[in-house]
Amino acid sequence: MSLLFTKKFIRLILSFMILAVFLLHATGKIQIELFDALERFSYDLRLENTAPNTVDPRVVIVDIDEYSLQTIGQWPWNRDVIGKLTRRLTDIHHAKTVSFDMVFAEENISDGKILLDEVKDYLPIKQRQYWQQRLDYDQIFTADIINRPVVLGYVFNQNENQAINSLPNPVTRIAPSTRKQINLVKPKSYTSNLLTLQQAAAHSGFFDNPAVDADGIYRKVPLVQMYNGGIYPSLALATVQIATDSLKLKLNLQRQDEYVSIEGVSLSDIYIPTDESTNVYVPYRGRQKSFPYISASEVLNSPKAIPLLEDKIVLIGTTAPGLLDLRSTPLQKNYPGVEVHANLVSGILDGTTRHHPSYALAQEVITLFLIGLIVIFSPVLKHPIKHLSLVFILAISYITLNIYAWYNGLVLHLADPILLIFSLIAFQTSWGFLVESRAKRHLARLFSQYIPKELVNEMAESPDTFALDGESREMTVLFTDIRGFTSISESLQPKELSQLMNEYLTPMTEIIHRHHGTIDKYMGDAIMAFWGAPLLDESHSYNALHAAEDMITALERLNQRFKQKGWPEIEIGIGLNTGMMDVGNMGSEFRMAYTVLGDSVNLGSRLEGLTKNYGVSTIIGEETRAKIPDIQCRELDRVKVKGKDRPVSIFEPVGHSDLLSTTEIRNTKQFNEMLLRYRAQDWPGCLEILSLLIKEDRPCKLYKIYLDRIRAYQKVPPPLKWDGVFVHTSK
Repeated sequence: MSLLFTKKFIRLILSFMILAVFLLHATGKIQIELFDALERFSYDLRLENTAPNTVDPRVVIVDIDEYSLQTIGQWPWNRDVIGKLTRRLTDIHHAKTVSFDMVFAEENISDGKILLDEVKDYLPIKQRQYWQQRLDYDQIFTADIINRPVVLGYVFNQNENQAINSLPNPVTRIAPSTRKQINLVKPKSYTSNLLTLQQAAAHSGFFDNPAVDADGIYRKVPLVQMYNGGIYPSLALATVQIATDSLKLKLNLQRQDEYVSIEGVSLSDIYIPTDESTNVYVPYRGRQKSFPYISASEVLNSPKAIPLLEDKIVLIGTTAPGLLDLRSTPLQKNYPGVEVHANLVSGILDGTTRHHPSYALAQEVITLFLIGLIVIFSPVLKHPIKHLSLVFILAISYITLNIYAWYNGLVLHLADPILLIFSLIAFQTSWGFLVESRAKRHLARLFSQYIPKELVNEMAESPDTFALDGESREMTVLFTDIRGFTSISESLQPKELSQLMNEYLTPMTEIIHRHHGTIDKYMGDAIMAFWGAPLLDESHSYNALHAAEDMITALERLNQRFKQKGWPEIEIGIGLNTGMMDVGNMGSEFRMAYTVLGDSVNLGSRLEGLTKNYGVSTIIGEETRAKIPDIQCRELDRVKVKGKDRPVSIFEPVGHSDLLSTTEIRNTKQFNEMLLRYRAQDWPGCLEILSLLIKEDRPCKLYKIYLDRIRAYQKVPPPLKWDGVFVHTSK
């Protein structure tokens, strides 16, 4: 009784230690990267499955793309070109606002201006003034944005202390007494636009993102940052301000005694709930091109107004790879940075931004604690089914509530509670059901004769992924035997023959096991193996083919050893076929065997028998060929094998396309071309290709087969409805 109490007490202590780890992680006392990575993954999964995948026509991206760089010139363009682009967007194409996802921090000093400075003393005053105006691209750009709805971008620096140019006026200021109480991002410096440009713009906003996650993915962004007590909006927020004529910005603060927390940002009639740092999750509509794109070159050169741009919010950015404005997002790794801003603008207008509220921490701690208590004490339900049912209902309930919160704009942690449930269940299961070890030993004894030890261990860990009962599934079967084995056996003493077979079968079996194959049986000198059972194998065709290749290679080394011992060298033929097969434990009450049956299995055996007919080492069926598209194959023939009425195409695998020489690829394609002409009864064309192949490649049995057939058909043509199928009457 005392021992039983001790075991239960230890189980409870260890369970509460697991719960404590999760609570410490939730409160930020400890950092566990695995937990954080799983939480990020759960967010990405929710986003990917709920993104609307629609195009928002209200926001248009003017793209400085590769075509624009080719037609207008390399970046950076002179500011008079940028000014012309701005002027045409507002005056001709009637855009509502124009925002730049870029910063103009340096003077635009052109070669012409440098030359003018050198010769200006030699020019008349009026001519000098004329050219100074024509070549002062910054002033031209300033004139083009003044009194127009233009929003410029700038960058805050979180680590550097060197400020470049001047910031615009803040949209609001925070009282000194409140600054230390709120958790806003407080950058150290900035890189802003030239003063004349900054003063001419209707508004401006930052486009850096200090809230990028540890994996470098843009999931959330701050709407404002605070510099020297001033509040500055993001580029997206500033764009919405101009587009909606909501220039007043207010931080919504909640005060309780000395505690001050930010709950959201208000723009006139628009309220955006945020976390305590004004972060919101970017409401990605989908993958790239969730907004209309138009090339900057088209905007500059179009003689007429473009309807797509009329009364639209325009963001100017770049997708050209060389300009390095690509970001990693949950939906796409290389995503244009300008489209991140577009998604945020669209989400603010629609009220679809999501956030992690400041009160979520308390909610998550309480949730973890309650879930932990329920799971820890659920084993009192003795019956395993009741125990697991309760835990399953608990997990589904929390996931449902989490998704409900998601659709209401709240991002609550999902991974930690679910991981806590499964961590506690895993611990309790491993603690309480030690009987599993016996089942593992039983599986090891049962399947060790068929498959390698690693797969036996994998099966023991996941017993539900396989079954001994008969079932039908797609698999690949391999047959191989030694050619001329009878004459070999007659040339050796029984002991030598036994030794030769052992030295041959051992490496062949090891190769099959290494490629996750299952040995079905040894039949004298023959081996039968299959892939796709007892464990599912999505790559069963590839694994079987790689095993066949390695068996041919290993045979070369074996023959060198056999030669040294005075034994005859051996050759093998290998047949591979893929298809639906019946697999399971089959036999009688006296003896059972785990094996495969079916027409696809029989065809695999016939293909192995055809290898000697065609003088090749390996033949695969058409179903196997379809499963390995990146492997170069030579079609050998279309045949009817003994016992089958339906003709099948047979192939010889040549090798991976990326690893073959140009000559090998060319010869394979030429032979396949010859087959097409053969079936079209173009005998001269066939002979022409075969003569080239014999000259470039080497004479072989396959070429001789077709030479003999073609010459015979030239003398006695095939029947009128001849389909090119060759009928084999022997196995």
